[in-house]
Amino acid sequence: MRPSWTSVCFGVALAAMGALFAVGLREPFQPSIEEVLAGDADAALRWALAPFAAAAAAALTALLTRVSPLGLAAGSFGCCVASCAAGGLAVCAALLPIGARAMCGCAGGVALVCAFGAPFVRERGVLSLALGGAVAGLPHVLAIRDANGLAQRAAPLAVVADALSRTAAPAVGLLLGDGVDDDLALAIGLRMASPFAERTMPLVAARVDSAAGSYLRRLPVELRELHGMRCEPVAGAKEALRAIDGIVVAADRAVDAAEPLRIKWERAIEGMGAQCVALTPFGAVEGAFDALGVAQFDAAAVLRLRRWIAAMPR
Repeated sequence: MRPSWTSVCFGVALAAMGALFAVGLREPFQPSIEEVLAGDADAALRWALAPFAAAAAAALTALLTRVSPLGLAAGSFGCCVASCAAGGLAVCAALLPIGARAMCGCAGGVALVCAFGAPFVRERGVLSLALGGAVAGLPHVLAIRDANGLAQRAAPLAVVADALSRTAAPAVGLLLGDGVDDDLALAIGLRMASPFAERTMPLVAARVDSAAGSYLRRLPVELRELHGMRCEPVAGAKEALRAIDGIVVAADRAVDAAEPLRIKWERAIEGMGAQCVALTPFGAVEGAFDALGVAQFDAAAVLRLRRWIAAMPR
């Protein structure tokens, strides 16, 4: 007996509701830390298309099982489970670093796989009912969990982007609080540049309780401090830094560069041990000038500089 239209439509409806719930957690589709670090600028578009892809995958699965011999073998329960699972798997495709067209292709492929797999989840007893429920619900549970996690990890980036997008200042200094780790600091700098921002915001960052943070407070830039979920304006130091000249800077993007950032200041030879602070959009490192007037950084600072310089726009 062919599956009833009621059962297959019920599966499509369940798929659509699960997709809307998962996508609702990600609105307004701000990129997460992982997506920014991966350069995945298509993530927002994928999540916006996810409800339509889920509904299309579920509907195609329902149609294939309803009009083909697959429906006779699967029964109404198997067709309902297959349609619901297809919608959940289509939403899970939004987690993949692919383009919008590839996601639509995934939705079509998922529909075919679920249609051909429908006979394996037909109703045969209590155990098969439990298995069918797990097959139908597990993709949606995974999509909802991951959507919620991505939304939480997108929140600090959204806070900074919203705060900095409303400023008319030519450059901004960002003081990073204790809760900001290296990945988040790197993601913030990348988030404020193309392709994630309409215009690149000139940004330099430093830890709030570091010597670099003290120097940043003395620069003639608008200052903000990121602490938790707040990015608020802060006052700069009254004593501004004196302008200096004669500094030569060279950067090496190679991941194994011995000196990813070479800074030379001949006047530092006169007073050995002069401190050097390098401010970047992702954070700051501190070093000291040697007898030749070349800035020397410790191993941890060199590792950070390699990563930051490699990530900077070319």
